[in-house]
Amino acid sequence: MGIDTFMAKTARLYQDTRTANAAASGLDKLNDELQDVTRIMTKNMEELLWRGDSLDSALFTLSDLLLGCK
Repeated sequence: MGIDTFMAKTARLYQDTRTANAAASGLDKLNDELQDVTRIMTKNMEELLWRGDSLDSALFTLSDLLLGCK
């Protein structure tokens, strides 16, 4: 395949609105899925940090109780 043939096929590919719309649609779907994953991971990290804070708080309370018993 010569460079001229390749260029002609590439130009037709980008000029064909059906192909361009299908590619854009695929990218939009991929972008939506990536945003969903980002939201889920962000929520998971927030919950993990919240649980960590809760455990730290419980340990401080337990330490205070143990000190108060002595």
